[in-house]
Amino acid sequence: TEVDADDLDRIEKHLRTIAESEQPFEIHLRGTGTFHPVSPVVFVSVVMGISDCERVEARVRSGPLARDLSFPYPPHVTIAHDLPGEVADLIMSEGKESLLEGHRRYIACLFCDIREFTPLSESLEPEEVMEVLQVYHERLGGLIAASRGTIGFRAGDGVIVFFNDPLPCERPSLEAARLALAMRDDFAAARRKWERLGNKLSIGIGIASGYATLGLVGASGRRDYTAIGSVVNLASRLCDEASDDEVLLDRRAFLDAEEWIVAEPARRLDLKGIDADIEA
Repeated sequence: TEVDADDLDRIEKHLRTIAESEQPFEIHLRGTGTFHPVSPVVFVSVVMGISDCERVEARVRSGPLARDLSFPYPPHVTIAHDLPGEVADLIMSEGKESLLEGHRRYIACLFCDIREFTPLSESLEPEEVMEVLQVYHERLGGLIAASRGTIGFRAGDGVIVFFNDPLPCERPSLEAARLALAMRDDFAAARRKWERLGNKLSIGIGIASGYATLGLVGASGRRDYTAIGSVVNLASRLCDEASDDEVLLDRRAFLDAEEWIVAEPARRLDLKGIDADIEA
């Protein structure tokens, strides 16, 4: 609950009065639930002590903290906030609270962004830039959801997607390659409006496969379920190197998927932050 700094003394006194007048009470917890899609929260249910919790909540949410609620207060203990929907659903349906902790998994990581987006932004009106981004993210978001990939991060024109966590995936590199081609084809159709106005729009995509550490990263109010590791850095560098509408895969991703895709050697790359040259 956001409050004005000028009200902090009153609020502190209000809470102290309640704390000093309340007696300790016992609560029992059982089962995992989520408020998704209303709120990205995973919680443990209170099964004993509900009326005591409701009494304290009503007293707290009075005086300087009186607020209208969007929905009634359900007594619970929050164990995670700001989760992607697929993570919240897995925790609720299968009890996979371990997903909230850092864990290691073999994944395929995909980076995608719009080529030369900064100069493009300078040549368009702000409203036009927002329209480009809105169309871009809406269309790509639908494709990502259909592919069962997980969005690790989305900012500006950049999107990170990974496969095989939290949703298991038998062939993560293949699914990443399929998504990349679908994204490229779909954006080619979406950009025609701006191309008719003389603006050049294209995307670049990099895919790398390997082991990464996954979990929640960030602060309260903005946390992402994301992947960390050299495979993520490699996918990012490949995306940077991709030319207009090009999809670059590292050798491991290609070997994982070569039975089902058609690809050709691109070039050896000396990538920033990567010790050895990379065959793409």
